[in-house]
Amino acid sequence: MSTRRYLELIKNSSEEDLKLYIYIIKWELESKRDEVIDLSNRNKSSLQLILKELIRDKLDIESKYLEEDDLTEYENEDLDDFISTLFSRAQQTRGDISKQIEWLSEPRPLYFFSVLMRAVINNNITDLSYPVTSVDFKTTKIDFKTAKSTKDTDKYKLSKFAQMALAYANKTQFLASLKSICPNKTSSAQDSIARTLEYIAVSCHVDDQRVMLDIINDIENLYQVSCRYVNTEWNVFNSNDEKLNAWYYRYLMKKHPGTGLNETSDPIKQKHTVMCIFDVLCATTAQEVWDENNKDVAFKKVTKELTDSFSRKANSTPSQSKVFKTKEEKTLTFSEVDWTKLIEIAGSSTKNEIKAKLRELIDQELAHQRDRDERSLVQNVKGDSQSPDKSKDSEQSFNELFNKPSFRRHLLKYD
Repeated sequence: MSTRRYLELIKNSSEEDLKLYIYIIKWELESKRDEVIDLSNRNKSSLQLILKELIRDKLDIESKYLEEDDLTEYENEDLDDFISTLFSRAQQTRGDISKQIEWLSEPRPLYFFSVLMRAVINNNITDLSYPVTSVDFKTTKIDFKTAKSTKDTDKYKLSKFAQMALAYANKTQFLASLKSICPNKTSSAQDSIARTLEYIAVSCHVDDQRVMLDIINDIENLYQVSCRYVNTEWNVFNSNDEKLNAWYYRYLMKKHPGTGLNETSDPIKQKHTVMCIFDVLCATTAQEVWDENNKDVAFKKVTKELTDSFSRKANSTPSQSKVFKTKEEKTLTFSEVDWTKLIEIAGSSTKNEIKAKLRELIDQELAHQRDRDERSLVQNVKGDSQSPDKSKDSEQSFNELFNKPSFRRHLLKYD
């Protein structure tokens, strides 16, 4: 029974399951705990071999006995208990991580998390109380990397104080594997973050686990602050002009290269990036600066500069000046009198029926205009002397239609 569970574990587990099991067992084996292992480019067969070897080491059972179901009663019990514990540990880890990052289900928080987590790692900071003024996205900060000696004995040359300083500087480096995850580069960023956090959670000390969870919670709190102060109705987020949006995306990426987001040509991802830059600037910039001599820049000033740049570009040519509209600019309102007339024309008081009737009337009007334009063009080509009278009669007939009582007032009217 236990051997069959073992074989099913090896054969039926997904690649992500195998990786998680490997990290769990590796951490439990003190002899292998400090070994650096990179599973990112391993295929399933390779992962299965690694897991088999770790299970053999953990239970001190030779592989041939595991494969051939030649185990003693005690070995069967140990194997069965081990597999049950492994499953339980994996499920608990996944459940805990899933609860911590369930707020990353939308692109906006996902981008925000990716940038803030990279900033945390690059700057070796764990204090994320709002505003996080220790982070500056205008410069690309060089990642802290421990100097590697060419001689093993060099590590003993460091003074005790230097070793303590080095350990302090590396306080967030156990999260470094998260830095490579970018929503602009992969369509499954949330899954990648979840799996990576699982691996980290089972292969780090309890103190580091607490640090990791605190950082995730702090980033979520900062995101809530950004949602409160970043107005999604600003024109910079509502433009439908892809060329204008692409220009603004490149402008912000050049102005704030420290976000670490990958470049993208996808218009949707470009808009997500623009929103993300505003969000992270909000989280890392004070809302107001009361002291005029204070060097800190207020977020309102930052956003004014950025939105003004967008507006100047949008208004630089007539064709661009009216490309973007806010929801308010695209929404029509009617007086009670006009609304009553619309109900009478549509024969219904439901919005969908009224919209359908308005679309029908608009289509009719456009069709009449095209007919008039076509008749005018044909008459001009033929040089028909009677065409002015026919055109006049046609226009008069059309005007009489819209002079009926039902059409006496304009259908569309701004209050």
